[in-house]
Amino acid sequence: MLIDPDGRAPEDIILNNCNCGNVERYTQAINKNFNGQFVAYTEGYGDGQVRLRIKATEGGGDLSKLSAGQQAFYNDLNNVAEVQSGEVHFDIVSGDGDVSVGKYDSYPAKIDIADIEQFPVLDGSKSIQAAGTQAGKIVHETTEQYFKQVVDENRSASAKGFNYNHSGDTGGRYGQDKGDSGGATGRENSVNGNYRIGDFLYQNPQTGSKSRQSYRSGQNGVIIVSETQKQN
Repeated sequence: MLIDPDGRAPEDIILNNCNCGNVERYTQAINKNFNGQFVAYTEGYGDGQVRLRIKATEGGGDLSKLSAGQQAFYNDLNNVAEVQSGEVHFDIVSGDGDVSVGKYDSYPAKIDIADIEQFPVLDGSKSIQAAGTQAGKIVHETTEQYFKQVVDENRSASAKGFNYNHSGDTGGRYGQDKGDSGGATGRENSVNGNYRIGDFLYQNPQTGSKSRQSYRSGQNGVIIVSETQKQN
């Protein structure tokens, strides 16, 4: 009963048959948010797969040295990779015209690292980000697939449950929750310190001003934050 036959833990983010360069860019994007206190890396998992691991750096591991947004990023990602039971499977692609940041209705799910890299890195000196960030997008896609693949036990190329897993309820109201979190969007908000109120529209919770991100999917996409306006 107590023998572990293959060394696999019950909690994993598994990257399936991925291009090694894309995986390295993915881990680099993650590590930009750890302020040297933690490090994400991969280890072999068999059958062309690798597992995402997160550990404290030597002399690191101090959450107090991370900003609130960085702490939320670490907690949310580590929760799926190292704490919760179940496997979340991703393909890491780059410049895939069929993927806009992430692709929910496929299995394995897809994350486009070229799209992720177009967003700004989370600014640890600011409690409220202007709009979306790389860290927010990574947490969003990861949490969304955790809800789908593990909580809903839906390992299919299906859009079933998207609204609830994405925003917390079938009506798409971003404040309502799945597991008291606002769905994947709520977790993204906790990282960015703002409110996502549309696909690329974000609101400052203190001033009520709104910032829109212009976005074009693909290898040569452009991210521009503009059109700041006061809440009516």
